[in-house]
Amino acid sequence: MGTTEFVVSEANGETIKGTFYGSPLRQVHLSKVNGVLHFAYVTSDTNSVYHGTGRFISGRLEGSTHALDRGFLSVWTAEPLRP
Repeated sequence: MGTTEFVVSEANGETIKGTFYGSPLRQVHLSKVNGVLHFAYVTSDTNSVYHGTGRFISGRLEGSTHALDRGFLSVWTAEPLRP
C-alpha cells in the first residue's frame, strides 16, 4: 500500500485548508459531534472528482475518499509528521 501526504495548512473552528494528493481541499464542511471534529471535502485530478470525509481522533486523522465515476472507495489514516 502506498502513502501520500494529507497536508493541513490551516485549521480553525470554521474551516480546514490544505491538500490531499496535491489537490486543494474544496467545499470543506465541519461538524463537531461528541467533542470529535468531523469534516467533508472535495478534491480532484485530471480524471475524477473525489468526495472525502474525515475526523480528528486520538491525535490522527481517519477518513475515506470516494470517486463516484470510478466506483472507487479508499479508507485511510494519517499520522502527524514528526520533525
